[in-house]
Amino acid sequence: MNTQLARAAGLGIAVLGTQISANDANAASASDPKHSTADYSAFIGSDDTLDAKAILEASTTSVLDSSGCVNVAADTSGLFGWYSEPVTVPHAAFAATESMGQEIAAAGNTLALLSNFRVAIFENNAQNVPEFQTLTPSDANGPFRQVAVAPNGLEVAVADATGYLTFYRRDAVSGWQAAVAAQVFAPIPGSQNLTGKALAYSSDGTQLFVELQGQTPGVRIFERDVDGNWVVSTKTIPGKFTPVTNRIVGWSADRLLVSDQDSLLVYKRGTGDFEFSHAISLGAVPTKINVFGDNFSISTLGAVSFYKFNGLRFDRIFTRQMPLADVAVIDASNFPSGPLFAGADPGAAGACGRLRFLFANFPPSLGTFVLPDRVPSIVNGPWGVIATTISASGSGEIYIVARDRIFGGQNPPLGTFSPGQGSFE
Repeated sequence: MNTQLARAAGLGIAVLGTQISANDANAASASDPKHSTADYSAFIGSDDTLDAKAILEASTTSVLDSSGCVNVAADTSGLFGWYSEPVTVPHAAFAATESMGQEIAAAGNTLALLSNFRVAIFENNAQNVPEFQTLTPSDANGPFRQVAVAPNGLEVAVADATGYLTFYRRDAVSGWQAAVAAQVFAPIPGSQNLTGKALAYSSDGTQLFVELQGQTPGVRIFERDVDGNWVVSTKTIPGKFTPVTNRIVGWSADRLLVSDQDSLLVYKRGTGDFEFSHAISLGAVPTKINVFGDNFSISTLGAVSFYKFNGLRFDRIFTRQMPLADVAVIDASNFPSGPLFAGADPGAAGACGRLRFLFANFPPSLGTFVLPDRVPSIVNGPWGVIATTISASGSGEIYIVARDRIFGGQNPPLGTFSPGQGSFE
């Protein structure tokens, strides 16, 4: 990797991917860095804020590991004043090969990170910083497949590949420290159905939807009783589902969303059972859904599409052609002309992962943080953006990209950003 490292004076933000010509390098000196004729204003908004001496003294070998991947978080775009660079979140030790963080769920003040056999739970503190709370016991039945957090943040649901569904709840006195399962549902007796590929709460937290796999695929519905515990609902969802390896289940605008091959089926609550509303043709098999308000985004292997609820049905507003492992909408106030979102660019095998900031309808990336390993999952919340990484060996890590405005200047409204401006909100 032939990369120059530039460091903006006093900001502590690294900029990667800019080649400095030999003439520019020779023009600058340690005693008088202002002799450099290179124009770096596109990175930070002003030549005066750049330390050319620091640029020349930077060594590429200090930021590269043996795989060629950057081992420090760095902003490759020079977009400052929005988020601080990623830093790891303190936590108890994760096992070396457990892939902690292969999926993140967040709601209320709670973050839940999924590994192969347990969940790490974090809770947001008064300073809007996630604090590690506990690790759940390792699952004895099979690998975990999905994790979800109740809308109020007081419950974590986990489903494994063998069909077990486990709930952990926050105690009013001890918080999450006990990490004792509050409820466990075994697989459906006498069937080959497997729960655990898709898992979603209704927005009011009164219902839970879990995919059924096997000979009779579909969706299993749970409802809370008067004591707050879950019971299997007698309600059904109409239609016959096709067996698939990656079904998507989500909840948006008081509607249940269920994928079936390359379509998304939309259901609404009826007087008894659920009723079919409409179908959305996706053109490809979806890999992940992300709900924000009464809208959602859905990802395939090569694109992410954004949908808005018009009161009767969901309309596709636009599609961004970019292979992203996950997306997190940061600000939807400019929707439908273009919500601001972060995208997890997982990176190829042996290469860096990236966290990209984009407007959905504005082609260039507004900013890109490089992370040292593959990025499988991200979420957004009051703390900023949480991203996880998994190395080739299977070890996992969690990063926070905190909201931290550190660069002054005029900030145009969302949707009016133009390249070359120093910063924006």
